[in-house]
Amino acid sequence: HLLAGVWQWNAYPEHPELSNFAIFHPSGAYTEWQPVAGEAVGLWRPTGERTADLLFVFTDANPAIDVYEPGIVTFTITIQIDETGNALDAEGTIDVRDAGGVQQATVPWRRPATRMTFDSNPTTGSVPATPTVGTPES
Repeated sequence: HLLAGVWQWNAYPEHPELSNFAIFHPSGAYTEWQPVAGEAVGLWRPTGERTADLLFVFTDANPAIDVYEPGIVTFTITIQIDETGNALDAEGTIDVRDAGGVQQATVPWRRPATRMTFDSNPTTGSVPATPTVGTPES
């Protein structure tokens, strides 16, 4: 599916230094890392040639950078990939529950993402297609 690969979420438009990176595995597994909430795991499924559903969870229920609060934050998202295959728009909801499973909030969520490739690194604009490190000597 066109979604399989590495993507950079623009999760904090006001703080671009807080980019999250996600892997949509061809198997349907999903992993994400971001500097605020840590790691997320989930799954995705294609719903069309350029569309998919995504479900993933974080275990930090507090959105503050310097505070960890145990809980489950569940994202339920629909994805639309553009014609280039290198950008997407995602929209859905976030369900926040405390460590005891009591719902704290449900909020709407919408973010764009950009595909990361060897020719285009969303953070810097590009990365070399060929490693620049020399071959080690025996």
